[in-house]
Amino acid sequence: MEQDKVKGAASALAQHSKDAAVDTAAKAGGAAESAKTTAQDTAKNMGDAAKDMGDSAKDAAESLGERAQAAASQMGETVSATARKVSAAASDAGGQAYERATQAGAYVGEQVKQRPLTSLLVGVALGYFSGLILHRGNSRSSLRREVERYRPVMERYRPRGW
Repeated sequence: MEQDKVKGAASALAQHSKDAAVDTAAKAGGAAESAKTTAQDTAKNMGDAAKDMGDSAKDAAESLGERAQAAASQMGETVSATARKVSAAASDAGGQAYERATQAGAYVGEQVKQRPLTSLLVGVALGYFSGLILHRGNSRSSLRREVERYRPVMERYRPRGW
């Protein structure tokens, strides 16, 4: 009888261990399934967050590109307007220079008509001294010698008002 009790107790213990193992395996399977679901949900959430971040970065890049394009366009318009202003100012300056040159030419022409001999002598003297400077270089001593050499001739033909 004792053996039957021991066998019965061993059998009960084996059954209880088997039930506990099955129960633990079932719980472990449920926990594994729960962990799998949680991991899938977490991965999905991370993917959604990454997609949202990508969309935000794309929107920011598009916005930055649009602002850069607008700034470049505005800068181009500013440069164009400034170029037009500079062109107009240069045109005005050129017109004024032309008018002054025309007036100077008219004045010189009038002086030549009034004093032809004096104008001829002044022209010859200017031509001579220009040639002297270009031929001999810019040596002041040689220029002084030449001026002193021709001073009596120039004094003789100089107009009275000069």
